[in-house]
Amino acid sequence: MDNDLSGSAWLFRYGKPPWRFDPVRGNLGELVHVTNRGTRYAIMFGNASIKPIWIGVFRDGKWLTCEKQIRANRIYFSSGGVYAFPQ
Repeated sequence: MDNDLSGSAWLFRYGKPPWRFDPVRGNLGELVHVTNRGTRYAIMFGNASIKPIWIGVFRDGKWLTCEKQIRANRIYFSSGGVYAFPQ
């Protein structure tokens, strides 16, 4: 699994449209998606969870895991890597 963070990634969700995550300028290693209402989501790599890859939402000044709430299915990285969330 080649998860290159220099490009974008697409998060596919069950029954929902996909979200595009883009790198944050000046902060290598962070891919972020901001919704129309301003909610910030990021793809995280195991640093604050026992999971290898997880989706975090920024609320109350901290990152919270939210794969189940947003119905995450899989992530396609622009480098060609794919990560499927456990069911």
